[in-house]
Order: sequence, then C-alpha cells, then structure tokens
Amino acid sequence: MQLFPLTQATAGLSEIVFTADGSLWGSLTGTGSLIRRDRDGSLAEFPLGGGSRPLGLAAATVDSVWVADEGQSAIVRVGREGVHAVLATPTPLAAPTDVVALDDGTAWFIERALDGLGRIDIIGRLSEYSSTPAGSLPSGIASSGESLWVTLPNAAAVAYFRGGDSRALLHGMTDAAIRPVGIVTAASGAVYFTAPGTGQVGRILKPGAAPEIVLTLPGSRPQVIVANPVGGCWFTLVGEARIGSLTDAGEFSFIDVPGETAGIAVAPDGSVWVALAAGELARVDPSA
Repeated sequence: MQLFPLTQATAGLSEIVFTADGSLWGSLTGTGSLIRRDRDGSLAEFPLGGGSRPLGLAAATVDSVWVADEGQSAIVRVGREGVHAVLATPTPLAAPTDVVALDDGTAWFIERALDGLGRIDIIGRLSEYSSTPAGSLPSGIASSGESLWVTLPNAAAVAYFRGGDSRALLHGMTDAAIRPVGIVTAASGAVYFTAPGTGQVGRILKPGAAPEIVLTLPGSRPQVIVANPVGGCWFTLVGEARIGSLTDAGEFSFIDVPGETAGIAVAPDGSVWVALAAGELARVDPSA
C-alpha cells in the first residue's frame, strides 16, 4: 500500500473518480473546489465559484469530469484547463447531488429537492423529469448502457429507468428498514447497492428481479460503492479504517487502510484508491 498526502484535501475530500487519462479527481466541499492528481503526482485545484458545494463526480470525457454542485444548483464540467461550463438547473435550488455519464454522450443527475432527475444532452441543454415518487429522496445514480438505476432511501426501493424520462420500475426492499443509498453497475450487469443504516450490501441481477441482500455487516455502515473491473464491487465503511470487497459469488474480504475512509475509486490499471478523511490518498494493489 502507498500513501500520498493531499494538503488541499484537509478542506474535506468527499468523492473521487478517475478519468481515462489516469488522472484522479476529487471534490473539496470545504472550499468549493475540485482537485486533480495526475499520474506523475502533480496536483491542480479548480475553484468552482462562490457558494459551490461539489458532491457527485463522473468522468465526462478522457480528461474531464461532470460535477453535481448542490451549492450552485448546477452541473459543472471541468477539464484540464479549468471550468468549461456551469449549467444551472432549470428549477432553482433543485439540489443536484449525484451525476452519471451514459454511453450516448449524455449525462443524468439527481435533483434531490424535486424527487426527480435531470438530463444534459450532447450540446449541453438541461431538462428535468419528475421521475421518482414524492418524498423518496433519490440518492445514488448509476447507468448500464442507456438505462439508469437510482436509489430511493425514503421509499426503501431502487428505481430502474429504461430512459430517464420513462416510467420508473420500482424494486422494493423486503424490509422497509433497508434504505439503499450508494449504487453501481458491476461488470456482470448486476447492480449492487449499499444500505448503511442496516449494514448491508444488496444486489439486483436484472431489471424486474427481486433485490437480494448479499452481505450483512452488523455494526458497520457500507456507503460509497464502485465496480470491480474483474467482477463484484468495492465499498467504503463509514467511520472505519478499512474497505470491503465483494465478488459476484458472494465472497467478501476487507483491507485495512491507514485512516477513516471518505471515497473510493478504481484506476485504469486496476488499483484501488481510497480518499482518507485525514486528507490523504491510499493506493491499494488488490493483487499484492
């Protein structure tokens, strides 16, 4: 394991993501900025503007990212040269909190305050859809091809959309206490989700299939979840100095890291990077 200090991250590194060029991007909620770490270790910081609160991140192109900016109620695209565009939500104070890029070049994002979704087309136009049940508080968003999956913690459900403007297919949990938050599409096509309140990781094998709980961790809170390129997923545990791995066969293991975790991402070379609450990055080689 390798450890890399990020002095800027003491401002509150909340989420990290890689672009195809090998750069790591992170959101700094304390300063309203993004940080980028290149493969050579060089760092750059990009202020997003007054009142910014960057939350969800997604790779937009080979070297740029989409940012869900709750503070500015906007989706921002940032590249190596800095901010490319600040796209305000059509409805003010919509509270965008997560974003995902699709294969067709569009991007979709959650508007938590509206219990809905927003879409950015390939030329940068925004539209909104009241897609989820009122009061469901959409949280995480993931894509599979041109389809979308959204966690609805207040409805104890996961919604599937063949297109973001289509009718939601709801996958209700077997227990109303299971409130899914994080979500990702795995290499197998299955969808994995986290339910921190009940210490569980669940899975939906395909649209319309019943959700199944794959892993229960009493006393722990799995939260941020990312796909493992070889199958299954990696996830963080709130307040703990370890990360978890879950295979498609249901086997799980843990790796200790030197501090509480804040975010997790998989690099193009397959290594796993963990953002630590203390303002550092840990690089984990799963094959070691």
